Amino acid sequence: MRSSCALATFAALMVLSGACSDLSTPADLDREQILAVRATPRVLLPGGSVVLDTLVSGPNGPLVGIESYQLSIDVPGVSVATTPSGQTLLSCVDGLVVEQAIELDLSIELPDGQVLLAQKSVAVDNRDVDNPHIGALLVNGAATEPGQVVRESLGDIAIAVESESATSVAWYTSIGEIRYYRSAETTIELAEEDVGEGWVAVVVRDDEGGVSWQSFQLEAGL
Repeated sequence: MRSSCALATFAALMVLSGACSDLSTPADLDREQILAVRATPRVLLPGGSVVLDTLVSGPNGPLVGIESYQLSIDVPGVSVATTPSGQTLLSCVDGLVVEQAIELDLSIELPDGQVLLAQKSVAVDNRDVDNPHIGALLVNGAATEPGQVVRESLGDIAIAVESESATSVAWYTSIGEIRYYRSAETTIELAEEDVGEGWVAVVVRDDEGGVSWQSFQLEAGL
């Protein structure tokens, strides 16, 4: 598989138990990696809670592992707990005043025993704000649903993400080559060596720590 965006330093960080930050560098999905960590809503209201979740992916698509969050520095009145349904909640007591964002350390153990690490910052504020919304993910102009299987012939295919509130975009792929991986509208070049199945993911962010994502399966044929 070919790509113009794989970075050796990033690869070294992500192998086995390599660490990453919440803002991952666009790269080939040629190994398991954490692409993003999300808090929903993105701001922790005093007396409230946010749900924490992650996008973990690799050559065969999204992955599920055993997630473990902990506060990087203990903050009185702030706690992390897992609900009976498996959700991870970051909560704080009413009236809490925190001048800086809450810092979290995350580890994810994958089924093969590999451990991935990441960090996440969550602001404590009185504003009720959400993550950027993905209006549509388009492949050759057609709307694509999360996890959908998209079949395309070899050559260039156009991909685009629509999000009015996002200020940055990052594309990831395990198949073909993305031309402009920081652009909302770009292309994936599929050559004969790419015949088969792969995954494509897009992560959108705003300027205040909000993040959303979507992925789909791409099948390239002659």
